[in-house]
Amino acid sequence: MYVISEHLLDNGSIEILDLSVNEIGVEGCIAIEKYLTSAKCILKKLYLSSNRAGDLGAKSMAVALEVNKSLQVLAFNYNLVNDIGLCYIAEGVANNTSLRVLTLFGNNFAQKSMGMYNKFQAERKSWLTDFSIYIIDGHFDMTQDIIDISTK
Repeated sequence: MYVISEHLLDNGSIEILDLSVNEIGVEGCIAIEKYLTSAKCILKKLYLSSNRAGDLGAKSMAVALEVNKSLQVLAFNYNLVNDIGLCYIAEGVANNTSLRVLTLFGNNFAQKSMGMYNKFQAERKSWLTDFSIYIIDGHFDMTQDIIDISTK
């Protein structure tokens, strides 16, 4: 992953990168974070679905999302991320102005992270996710929404 990250830093023309189903873990997410936080990053779409990022990989993505100004689509579903990691990502996207599509379904949401994303969905009308969050009997619940992110 570090080799790919270094090449991305040298190549100023890649706007779409699909690394789904590559068993990318924490180290890979740290390498991707290095690129996403670089002033040279022009990446618009990043597909990292079905990897092994976990909570620490999610934390790296959150750090990147805090400062990245180009990324519009992040597919991060099915990455073995628990509630704490999903909260990290929520904190990372809180002030991000470029991200328009975020897919996270298939990770392990609990009440805290669902509350954070429920707030985002209410505030950001143009923001698209692959899930909807509802309040039922005083608790958050969610459903998966099918979206086509290939054209977003």
